[in-house]
Amino acid sequence: MVQPFKFKEFTVEQDKVAMKIGTDGVLLGAWCSVDKYPNTILDIGAGSGVIALMIAQRSDAMTIDAVEVDEKAYEQAVENFEKSDWGDRLYCYNATFQEFADEIAAEEETL
Repeated sequence: MVQPFKFKEFTVEQDKVAMKIGTDGVLLGAWCSVDKYPNTILDIGAGSGVIALMIAQRSDAMTIDAVEVDEKAYEQAVENFEKSDWGDRLYCYNATFQEFADEIAAEEETL
């Protein structure tokens, strides 16, 4: 059984994802700059959602979108987002990046 990865303010389940949380992901989440106060953030290849969660904890971005092509990893990210304190700002899409981009472009055309 794969153990959850516990941070100070949240826990990330990782039993459904192929790539488990490691030093590289944690460092990337910690090193991502949020100094310019972005309103939106995009995490491509979200996996368990650990980087999006870390950025949500450190920023006031109103929307943090995550894109994950693997269905099981997508489900895991959604579960992790919903259990977090920032679930109202985190959105995950089960799609390729191109499908996600096409959907956003189509939505903008209707506005």
